[in-house]
Amino acid sequence: MWGNYLKMAWRNFRRDSIYALFNLGGLAIGLTVCLAILLYVQDEWSYDRFHANADRIVLFQQFEGSAAGGGAWKPLLERELSQVEQVTRLASVKVLLTVGDQSFYEPNFYYADSNIFNVFTFPLLQGDVKNALNQPYSVILSEAMAKKYFGNENPVGKTIRYDKKQDLFITGVMKNLPDNSHQDIDFLTNMNKAEELIGFNLRGFWDGTHYTYALLSEGSTAAQLNKRAQDLIKASGDPNAAIWKPRFIPLRDIYLREALSGKIKSQKAIQYVSVFSLVAMVVLLLACFNYINLATARATRRAKEVGVKKTLGANRRQLSSQFLSESFVFVTVGFILSIVLLHFALPYFNQIAGKTLQTSDLLSLNNITFGLILLLLISLLTGLYPAWVLSGFRPVETLKGVFKTGGSAAYFRKGLVVTQFVASIVMITTTIIVVNQLQYIRKKDLGYDREQVLTMNFQGDLSANQRQVFKTEIQALPFVKSASFSSHLPGTVIGGNKLVPDFLPPGTDVGIQFMLADDQYLKTLGVELAEGQPFTAGIANNATEFYINEAAKKRFQWEEGAQQKLGYYTYAYTPQGGYQEIPVNGTVVGVIKDYHTLSLRNAIEPLLIVRNNEPLGNLAIKIQSGEVKDAVDAMQQKWAAIFPGVPFEYSFLDETFNANYATDVRTGQVLGIFAAFAVLISCLGLLGLAAFAAEQRTKEIGIRKVLGATVTNIVTLLSKDFLRLVIIAAIIAVPLAWWAMSKWLQGFAYRIDIQWWMFALAGIAAFAIALLTVSVQAMRSATTNPVESLRSE
Repeated sequence: MWGNYLKMAWRNFRRDSIYALFNLGGLAIGLTVCLAILLYVQDEWSYDRFHANADRIVLFQQFEGSAAGGGAWKPLLERELSQVEQVTRLASVKVLLTVGDQSFYEPNFYYADSNIFNVFTFPLLQGDVKNALNQPYSVILSEAMAKKYFGNENPVGKTIRYDKKQDLFITGVMKNLPDNSHQDIDFLTNMNKAEELIGFNLRGFWDGTHYTYALLSEGSTAAQLNKRAQDLIKASGDPNAAIWKPRFIPLRDIYLREALSGKIKSQKAIQYVSVFSLVAMVVLLLACFNYINLATARATRRAKEVGVKKTLGANRRQLSSQFLSESFVFVTVGFILSIVLLHFALPYFNQIAGKTLQTSDLLSLNNITFGLILLLLISLLTGLYPAWVLSGFRPVETLKGVFKTGGSAAYFRKGLVVTQFVASIVMITTTIIVVNQLQYIRKKDLGYDREQVLTMNFQGDLSANQRQVFKTEIQALPFVKSASFSSHLPGTVIGGNKLVPDFLPPGTDVGIQFMLADDQYLKTLGVELAEGQPFTAGIANNATEFYINEAAKKRFQWEEGAQQKLGYYTYAYTPQGGYQEIPVNGTVVGVIKDYHTLSLRNAIEPLLIVRNNEPLGNLAIKIQSGEVKDAVDAMQQKWAAIFPGVPFEYSFLDETFNANYATDVRTGQVLGIFAAFAVLISCLGLLGLAAFAAEQRTKEIGIRKVLGATVTNIVTLLSKDFLRLVIIAAIIAVPLAWWAMSKWLQGFAYRIDIQWWMFALAGIAAFAIALLTVSVQAMRSATTNPVESLRSE
């Protein structure tokens, strides 16, 4: 029986090969898209699951929106929380490492507590996990760094120079962390020597350099610990603890559900996971609808077959089994084709999505099980309705040749076409709005000039005197307009501080963004003054001149900001291990126009800039237009003379800006591709239906041509019914797309307004594509010789 079903399926494929190829192509493309998204979603969902204790590890958050906090939390959490088994810390630095005559800045260098391996699963390829970090100056390398510095030699027992001042002894080689880790770690060294090597106190609550993780006891949850947040604030004894927002975040939520600043991967990726999962379902349904549409539309071609079989004794169950088995064979072939297509398409998808996915990832037990279930579900979805329609034919009518599928089947097919194009138009509209929002971000006036601005971040043991000499030297270059030291640059997280309340209206929020900058900051970055005057130039360091931005002036309820008195707190550590506040009062010499210190997802916050002419950690250099290459070459020569043996590293401010939106840009590109595939699948189904409609009206077309109908008349006749369905789909799609994209745009503090033309453009695009698709088949029918069509009848 099953062999007979396969024969019948093959014969029907050969007889209607064009329509079968339309169906098979649409289904294969849809499945390819779904499998690509499946691998993408699995990769996103798998972040940090490789840790054996992943379900019990939490990150402690001290400041709202930030992953890093103070080093003092480890003993406090161990003392106050009975649900915590272990607490461990990581502290990131960018450091200059030297082996022989090789020197490199390494951005993924971490200080770690010796119990780090009790919490995280970081397998060692060489060395003893229990003792690798117990020695004071021990260091563990990743296998990639071992290869970089020592080639194929065994590095264990050798040394690596830290900032040209201390040898670290290599005690182990760690397996490279997988891509689906929220951390990028190349070096681990003993936390006990951090203060000595870095040069400042790391034992307080305010250093903001530590990532503190806790391993919870069995049965304990982050939600339970979060109820103790206020108790932790009181236990700290810190007088300024009120501005903290302590919280425990499950390890697997860091990448998926959070958007934290710091040296970790934390992108709130669940938004994209949800969107792409929905896209996969939509594209798959479009492909299934194609099959159902064409199968039911071509029901008349198999009416006599059903009639003969029923006359010979076949019952409805047997006929349904036949058509379902045909659907299963068809879907199986589609699955095989989709895997072949995926193999060739995946490298391009990886390039766009920023992934390293492989077709072999589909061979896991879970994926094979999921694939078999999906195969059965699609076979049922695509086969049940056609089987029900075809097996329900009455043999008397079909054998007489008077069979009609009926109005309900026609309406069902039209409903599927409308649904297909609703999905297509929504995806086209989504792509248009995403692209426009990204263009708005790139072109919006940010309040500062990010073009031709080279930035450098000074790391390690580079003296203040050397930094100042370097700045003086490059300012004298003809390629350089100006240069400025500052503690922070736009596009990076700016720390917070507390204002002295004496100069502010009662009840004013005293928390404020806080940074240091010299008198060239505004000129170098093109930040404009709204009132007042620039910092005084040419004098020694003076921390009593301030800028505030317009947002701060508004918060302070000042009519005039310039020449107002203001103060902030600095801190001094006491011999007992605590600290005391020291107020620093000064004058607001200027109010600067608001500029975006972070991405456009964040509203502009009040900002205080304190004048500081010391050589700070960041140097911004404004280069003359068109002189970038010459300027970089000249700067590199100056650098080599002043900092011999130290690598010359730099970036550009626009690169930092663009990095904030890399995920959104990739998402927009991927959405655009998926929208194109959705339209393609819809058009394949539409082309098949148009071909079938033209075939059914062969005699009518021949008669009309004999009576004088033109090609235009015939094309209009065959196209209007389908185009009417596209118009209905556009009407339904507009409110759906508006609702979905309004939700998405709420993630941006500064965003475009959704305009009517965006929907019009999507509708026109869908209409034009549908018209072109139908017209191709209509033109073919309209140009057929009427003698041949009438003779065939």
